[in-house]
Amino acid sequence: MARQVVQILAGQGVAVALLHGGDRWDHGVMSSDIDLLVDRPLSEFADRFFHALDLAGSLPIVVWNYDVGATSVFVVDRDCDRAVQLDLNYDRDGTGRYGLRSGAVLQRARSDGTLARIDDVDEWLYSLRKRLVKRQHERVRDLLANRPTEAAELTSRAVEIFAPHAASVVCAAIEADEIPRWRPSPPRPASYAGRVRRAVARVAQPIGFWVDLRGAPADVMRASAHIEERVARILPAVEVLGRTSTRQVWSIPQAVLARLKPRLVVSSGLRRPLAPVDLVLTVDPDLGRVTSTLVRAMAARNAAVSGRDRAAEH
Repeated sequence: MARQVVQILAGQGVAVALLHGGDRWDHGVMSSDIDLLVDRPLSEFADRFFHALDLAGSLPIVVWNYDVGATSVFVVDRDCDRAVQLDLNYDRDGTGRYGLRSGAVLQRARSDGTLARIDDVDEWLYSLRKRLVKRQHERVRDLLANRPTEAAELTSRAVEIFAPHAASVVCAAIEADEIPRWRPSPPRPASYAGRVRRAVARVAQPIGFWVDLRGAPADVMRASAHIEERVARILPAVEVLGRTSTRQVWSIPQAVLARLKPRLVVSSGLRRPLAPVDLVLTVDPDLGRVTSTLVRAMAARNAAVSGRDRAAEH
């Protein structure tokens, strides 16, 4: 499914390159999480991309802008049997967490006729920066011990593809051949502004989805368990509220917060305005039909908002 979804993305006139894991991609050994660089923000091609996915039987159930220029699109098939998570990275000025300038990296991306991937040196530099930020010291030492080329070439390229604050840390590690002393990144107004915009957008249009099931208690329990098992394959978490009405009511504040994240909330018998429910779904004996109706509703909501200005991506 990952190859099909990436091919659909590339078919929208978007320049795409694999950020890492080229060898695994070539050998068909891929995780469900694919990191890609793109040459424009998702807001510029979301409408046609989501429409093309729908025509191919794939549905984008959650769209999560988790960092400046970084958006995860969780895609499933209509039965939620298969799933893939695309992490789309577009950061022109390097204002995101890793300070990577996507355009500079894409300029040197190479293509072998299938999916383009970034240059080997750029991939090494990106990996080093990522491990430094995450403070994964053993991984950093391993990377420094296995450099793809000379230090001078690495530092020269780092200055080209990273924003200054990120380039300085990467270059210090390369030149000293050791992990530099940790220091906080300098204030970046553009990054802070992006965080505020994302927070406001998340409250106005929560990332997660809330479904309220209706039906006989036994049927609702079966449907809840089925939905949880299927959707948990792709989303980080599925929140199934307590089985009794009292427990569900007490769980509403926690569920409201969970809905601000890429999660699915499942309840039964709750009503607006008590709970911000996105979909009221009557349980069908055919559990596959229940899941299909749910993921279609989740995708339809994303299609409805895809035309809006996703200013947080810039």
